[in-house]
Amino acid sequence: ITKYTPSDYRKSISGKAVSEIISLQDGKLWIGTEDGGINILDKESNQFSFLNSSDGLSSNNIHSLHEDNRGNIWIGTFLGGINKYEKKTGKISVYKYSGSDSNSISNNYVYSILQDHSGRLWIGTQNGLNLYNYESKDFDLFMPEVLGDKLIYDILEDSENNLWFCTRNSGIFKLENNSEKIVQPGLKLFS
Repeated sequence: ITKYTPSDYRKSISGKAVSEIISLQDGKLWIGTEDGGINILDKESNQFSFLNSSDGLSSNNIHSLHEDNRGNIWIGTFLGGINKYEKKTGKISVYKYSGSDSNSISNNYVYSILQDHSGRLWIGTQNGLNLYNYESKDFDLFMPEVLGDKLIYDILEDSENNLWFCTRNSGIFKLENNSEKIVQPGLKLFS
């Protein structure tokens, strides 16, 4: 077991509270912290590099990470909305909630991100579930009458391509792949 602690910032992680970790297609580990931004571990050299607010992230409080099929890393933050990091260029785009823009993300507290089998990017926030439109760079609040006021903690796609949404205080919701209807197991059907 190798332990990485923030005691030696240059040779280890930068934050004290590790909240998320993903393994990218290139083999590097991206480690999100709640107080130090992102730590990128090159497993071959065992060296860290860092990505934080001084590099353009909207917040150093990271709660979700996801690599999409277009070469982007999506970074969900607490208070700072969602960031898109383009691996090829290193460019960071920040998307935040705006009350005057109905196409903005629904909330700046982003807890979960998933790209499904058909390429749709789902973003779970403290105030609903969003779908990102890659062409227009807009966000649509998905089924606001059912999920619009729900805190979406996690998103999973199962082997039958159904999507599962974990919420705070409202249980689990399932989006059936074959019908595009929302079901709350054991309860009622929403369409």
